[in-house]
Amino acid sequence: MHMLRRLAGWVYLGTQIVGSIGLLGLMLVVGGTVIYRWFGGTFQGSYEVAETFTILTITMAIFMATVQQAHVDVRLIYDRFSHGVRRALRIVLGLMAVAFWATVTWSAYRMALSLTGRGEITDVLRINIVPFRWVTVVGLGAVTLMLAWYTWRWIAGHATDEAGHHGASDPEDR
Repeated sequence: MHMLRRLAGWVYLGTQIVGSIGLLGLMLVVGGTVIYRWFGGTFQGSYEVAETFTILTITMAIFMATVQQAHVDVRLIYDRFSHGVRRALRIVLGLMAVAFWATVTWSAYRMALSLTGRGEITDVLRINIVPFRWVTVVGLGAVTLMLAWYTWRWIAGHATDEAGHHGASDPEDR
Protein backbone atom coordinates (compact mmCIF):
# COMPACT_ATOMS: atom_id res chain seq x y z
CA MET A 1 0.00 0.00 0.00
CA HIS A 2 2.85 2.36 0.88
CA MET A 3 4.52 1.65 -2.47
CA LEU A 4 1.24 2.36 -4.30
CA ARG A 5 0.92 5.74 -2.55
CA ARG A 6 4.52 6.55 -3.36
CA LEU A 7 3.98 5.66 -7.02
CA ALA A 8 0.84 7.80 -7.06
CA GLY A 9 2.90 10.69 -5.66
CA TRP A 10 5.45 10.34 -8.46
CA VAL A 11 2.70 10.14 -11.09
CA TYR A 12 1.08 13.23 -9.59
CA LEU A 13 4.39 15.12 -9.68
CA GLY A 14 5.05 14.00 -13.26
CA THR A 15 1.58 15.14 -14.24
CA GLN A 16 2.19 18.55 -12.72
CA ILE A 17 5.48 18.88 -14.62
CA VAL A 18 4.09 17.73 -17.99
CA GLY A 19 0.97 19.87 -17.58
CA SER A 20 3.07 22.89 -16.62
CA ILE A 21 5.34 22.40 -19.63
CA GLY A 22 2.26 22.15 -21.86
CA LEU A 23 0.74 25.31 -20.42
CA LEU A 24 4.01 27.23 -20.58
CA GLY A 25 4.55 26.09 -24.17
CA LEU A 26 1.03 27.12 -25.11
CA MET A 27 1.50 30.55 -23.54
CA LEU A 28 4.82 31.03 -25.34
CA VAL A 29 3.38 30.01 -28.71
CA VAL A 30 0.32 32.23 -28.39
CA GLY A 31 2.27 35.18 -26.95
CA GLY A 32 5.09 34.79 -29.46
CA THR A 33 2.66 34.57 -32.35
CA VAL A 34 0.84 37.73 -31.26
CA ILE A 35 4.09 39.67 -30.88
CA TYR A 36 5.49 38.34 -34.15
CA ARG A 37 2.31 39.30 -36.00
CA TRP A 38 2.46 42.76 -34.46
CA PHE A 39 5.77 43.21 -36.30
CA GLY A 40 4.17 41.97 -39.52
CA GLY A 41 5.41 38.38 -39.52
CA THR A 42 3.58 35.11 -39.47
CA PHE A 43 4.56 31.98 -37.60
CA GLN A 44 3.74 29.08 -39.89
CA GLY A 45 2.45 26.15 -37.91
CA SER A 46 1.56 28.06 -34.76
CA TYR A 47 -1.86 26.42 -34.76
CA GLU A 48 -0.25 22.97 -34.90
CA VAL A 49 2.13 23.72 -32.05
CA ALA A 50 -0.70 25.22 -29.97
CA GLU A 51 -2.80 22.08 -30.58
CA THR A 52 0.07 19.88 -29.43
CA PHE A 53 0.58 21.82 -26.20
CA THR A 54 -3.18 21.92 -25.64
CA ILE A 55 -3.32 18.11 -25.76
CA LEU A 56 -0.75 17.91 -22.98
CA THR A 57 -2.35 20.60 -20.88
CA ILE A 58 -5.91 19.32 -21.04
CA THR A 59 -5.01 15.67 -20.47
CA MET A 60 -2.93 16.51 -17.43
CA ALA A 61 -5.58 18.94 -16.12
CA ILE A 62 -8.22 16.20 -16.29
CA PHE A 63 -5.95 13.88 -14.32
CA MET A 64 -5.16 16.55 -11.71
CA ALA A 65 -8.86 17.35 -11.28
CA THR A 66 -9.58 13.65 -10.81
CA VAL A 67 -6.88 13.22 -8.18
CA GLN A 68 -8.12 16.29 -6.31
CA GLN A 69 -11.74 15.26 -6.88
CA ALA A 70 -12.33 18.79 -8.14
CA HIS A 71 -15.57 17.89 -9.87
CA VAL A 72 -18.69 19.94 -9.54
CA ASP A 73 -20.87 18.98 -6.61
CA VAL A 74 -24.44 20.07 -6.29
CA ARG A 75 -24.25 20.51 -2.53
CA LEU A 76 -27.59 22.29 -2.30
CA ILE A 77 -29.40 19.06 -3.15
CA TYR A 78 -26.74 16.53 -2.15
CA ASP A 79 -26.55 17.69 1.47
CA ARG A 80 -30.27 17.06 1.94
CA PHE A 81 -29.88 13.31 1.30
CA SER A 82 -29.21 10.82 4.06
CA HIS A 83 -25.75 9.33 4.53
CA GLY A 84 -26.83 6.09 2.85
CA VAL A 85 -28.25 7.85 -0.20
CA ARG A 86 -25.11 9.98 -0.56
CA ARG A 87 -22.91 6.88 -0.36
CA ALA A 88 -25.07 5.08 -2.92
CA LEU A 89 -24.91 8.09 -5.24
CA ARG A 90 -21.12 8.23 -4.93
CA ILE A 91 -20.86 4.57 -5.82
CA VAL A 92 -23.29 4.69 -8.76
CA LEU A 93 -21.81 7.89 -10.17
CA GLY A 94 -18.30 6.54 -9.56
CA LEU A 95 -19.09 3.38 -11.53
CA MET A 96 -20.60 5.47 -14.32
CA ALA A 97 -17.51 7.70 -14.40
CA VAL A 98 -15.20 4.68 -14.52
CA ALA A 99 -17.21 3.21 -17.41
CA PHE A 100 -17.20 6.53 -19.28
CA TRP A 101 -13.46 7.22 -18.85
CA ALA A 102 -12.57 3.59 -19.59
CA THR A 103 -14.44 3.93 -22.89
CA VAL A 104 -12.67 7.21 -23.67
CA THR A 105 -9.32 5.66 -22.76
CA TRP A 106 -9.98 2.59 -24.91
CA SER A 107 -10.95 4.79 -27.87
CA ALA A 108 -7.81 6.91 -27.41
CA TYR A 109 -5.73 3.73 -27.19
CA ARG A 110 -7.20 2.30 -30.39
CA MET A 111 -6.65 5.60 -32.20
CA ALA A 112 -3.06 5.89 -30.95
CA LEU A 113 -2.38 2.29 -31.95
CA SER A 114 -3.73 2.77 -35.47
CA LEU A 115 -1.91 6.07 -35.97
CA THR A 116 1.39 4.76 -34.59
CA GLY A 117 1.79 2.48 -37.59
CA ARG A 118 1.02 5.30 -39.99
CA GLY A 119 3.37 7.81 -38.33
CA GLU A 120 0.94 10.71 -38.04
CA ILE A 121 2.62 14.10 -38.46
CA THR A 122 1.35 17.67 -38.64
CA ASP A 123 0.87 19.27 -42.05
CA VAL A 124 3.07 22.36 -41.82
CA LEU A 125 5.87 21.67 -39.33
CA ARG A 126 5.91 17.88 -39.76
CA ILE A 127 5.80 17.30 -35.97
CA ASN A 128 5.34 13.66 -35.02
CA ILE A 129 2.01 13.51 -33.17
CA VAL A 130 2.29 9.87 -32.06
CA PRO A 131 4.06 10.54 -28.72
CA PHE A 132 1.37 13.06 -27.79
CA ARG A 133 -1.34 10.52 -28.58
CA TRP A 134 0.31 8.06 -26.19
CA VAL A 135 0.68 10.70 -23.47
CA THR A 136 -3.07 11.21 -23.82
CA VAL A 137 -3.71 7.47 -23.49
CA VAL A 138 -1.54 7.24 -20.37
CA GLY A 139 -3.18 10.33 -18.84
CA LEU A 140 -6.70 9.08 -19.53
CA GLY A 141 -5.76 5.64 -18.24
CA ALA A 142 -4.53 7.24 -15.03
CA VAL A 143 -7.83 9.13 -14.73
CA THR A 144 -9.72 5.86 -15.08
CA LEU A 145 -7.55 4.14 -12.48
CA MET A 146 -7.95 6.99 -9.99
CA LEU A 147 -11.72 6.98 -10.41
CA ALA A 148 -11.76 3.20 -9.98
CA TRP A 149 -9.65 3.55 -6.83
CA TYR A 150 -11.99 6.17 -5.33
CA THR A 151 -15.06 4.14 -6.27
CA TRP A 152 -13.57 1.02 -4.72
CA ARG A 153 -12.88 2.95 -1.51
CA TRP A 154 -16.49 4.17 -1.43
CA ILE A 155 -17.78 0.63 -2.02
CA ALA A 156 -15.51 -0.69 0.75
CA GLY A 157 -16.78 2.02 3.08
CA HIS A 158 -13.49 3.94 3.27
CA ALA A 159 -14.40 7.58 2.77
CA THR A 160 -12.17 9.77 0.64
CA ASP A 161 -12.53 13.54 0.69
CA GLU A 162 -12.42 15.94 -2.24
CA ALA A 163 -8.64 16.21 -2.01
CA GLY A 164 -8.23 12.43 -2.09
CA HIS A 165 -7.23 12.17 1.56
CA HIS A 166 -8.49 9.48 3.86
CA GLY A 167 -11.34 10.58 6.01
CA ALA A 168 -14.05 12.64 4.43
CA SER A 169 -15.31 16.14 3.97
CA ASP A 170 -18.81 14.92 4.78
CA PRO A 171 -19.07 14.76 8.60
CA GLU A 172 -21.40 11.76 8.42
CA ASP A 173 -18.86 9.84 6.33
CA ARG A 174 -16.15 10.10 8.99
